[in-house]
Amino acid sequence: MQAGGSSERVQQGLLRVERAYEGRWGVRPKSHAHHSATCGLVEWSRCPSTFRWPAWVQQGSQAVASVGTPLGVERITQKAPADAAIEVARVLRSAPRRILDLTPPFVLGCIDADADRLDLFTDALGVGRLFEVRTAWGRVWSNRPVAAIKFAGLPLVPDPLGWSQMAVADELFGEVTPLRGVRVVRPATRVSWRRSRLAVQSLDTVSSQLSYEGELDDLVEEAAADLKGTASSIGRWFDGTPTVDLSGGRDSRLVAAAFLASGTAITLHSHDAVPGDLVIAKELVGLLGREVEHRIEHTKAGGTGAVQMPPGMDAAYAWHEYAEGLRPSSFLLHRTPRTLDVETNVVVGGVGGEAAHSYYGPLGRVGEPQGLQSELLRGIERASEEEDVLKACADRIVRRHCTGEAVLDPYRQDLFMHVLSVLRRISRSGVPSSAVLDHYYVLEGCAGGVQRAKGMVFVRPC
Repeated sequence: MQAGGSSERVQQGLLRVERAYEGRWGVRPKSHAHHSATCGLVEWSRCPSTFRWPAWVQQGSQAVASVGTPLGVERITQKAPADAAIEVARVLRSAPRRILDLTPPFVLGCIDADADRLDLFTDALGVGRLFEVRTAWGRVWSNRPVAAIKFAGLPLVPDPLGWSQMAVADELFGEVTPLRGVRVVRPATRVSWRRSRLAVQSLDTVSSQLSYEGELDDLVEEAAADLKGTASSIGRWFDGTPTVDLSGGRDSRLVAAAFLASGTAITLHSHDAVPGDLVIAKELVGLLGREVEHRIEHTKAGGTGAVQMPPGMDAAYAWHEYAEGLRPSSFLLHRTPRTLDVETNVVVGGVGGEAAHSYYGPLGRVGEPQGLQSELLRGIERASEEEDVLKACADRIVRRHCTGEAVLDPYRQDLFMHVLSVLRRISRSGVPSSAVLDHYYVLEGCAGGVQRAKGMVFVRPC
C-alpha cells in the first residue's frame, strides 16, 4: 500500500519488491493492483489457497485486500465472500470501532479509485502486523518490513533499538522493528488517505475493554457465544479440519469446548511432555460421549524429542531471511519452511488465556518471590503507592525476559522504561493495579506469543 509518489516511482518500487522475493515461492503468486491519482493497493497471494476468504476483491472502482482472515465477519454481514469483503470495508470506514467485532490476526486494505481514497485497518491486538515506512515523497505500508523498505527504495539498515530488544528479551516491543525506518502500526488503527490528506486514528483498546455493562452471568454467556461464533467462523472460512490442542489445562479446555459446542468438526491433539497432562486429556475426551479424533504425541526422553538442528549460523541466517528478523531464537530448533507459500494447517491453542485467570508463571529469579501478588495487593490497599507498584511490575517483567547475566544494563534499562510506559498508560485508563498485568499481556504479550507460534494463531479478545 502506498500514498504519494509518481507512477514511475511506483512501478520501480513494485519491481524492487518482486525481485526481492523472486525464487522464494513454490508456485508463482497471483498479483493484483488498483491505483488512484495519489495512492495504490497491491497484493500478492499464494495460489492455490486453503483460505475461503478472498485475498483480493474488486468491484468497480473499489478493491479490498486482506492479509489473513477476519474471523467473526458474521457479526457484521452474512453476505457471500466477495460481497462480504466489500461490506466489511464499508462498515469499518463508517464505524471503525466495529474492528473489535473481528478476531485477529488480519490486516484489511481498501481503495476507492474514484474517490482517490485508501483505508487500512489493523486488528484489535495488532498481531496481524502492518509496517510503515515514511519517505520524503509519501508513505508505504506492508505486512512484511523488507517489502516496505524495498518499495520505498531505502537501504536495509539494522535498527539499534530493535536489535537491543532482541538481545535483551528475544522479542520486539512496541512499534520497534529490526530495520531502521520501519515501524509497526498500532493495534486497532485506521490509516486513511484521501486526496493527499492523511489521517491516523487508533482506538484505546484498554478503555474499550473496561466499558462493558451487565451482570456477571450475562457476561459469561456473551463470552461463550463469542467463542462459539469464532469457532464456527474458522470452520466456515478454512478448508480442512482444524486441530485443537488439548492439554487438560483451563485454556485448552475452553477452546475445545467452544468448537464442540459450535458443531465444528475438529481433531484433538495431546502430548505427554508435561507429566499428567495426557491423563487429564484422555479423561476429558472420554466424558464427551461421542466420537472425536484424538491424536496423541509421545515425546522422547527429556520431554522435548529429538531435533535435527542445522548449524547455528546457517539456521540464524535462514530464519532471518524467511521471517525478516521477526522470529525469536527458539525457532533455531526448527527448520525454515522451503518457500513463503508453504501449506499451513489450522492449529488452535489457548494463547492469551493467562489474561483470563492472571497466571503468568514465575516472574522472579531463584530465591525471590515467584509472583506479583504482594505488590498488587499493596497497590490496592495503598493507592498512593500506585507508581511503586507499576515499577515493581515492570522490574519483574524485565527480569523474566532478561534471564542472562550478560545483558548490558543500558539495554535492560531501555526495556524497563518501555514496559513502565505501557503500564502507566494502562493505569491512566482507569485499570486498577490488580488488573494491570492482564491488560499488559493483551497489549504486549499476545504479540510476542504470535511471534513464537509456528503456525496461524487466532486470538479473540472477548
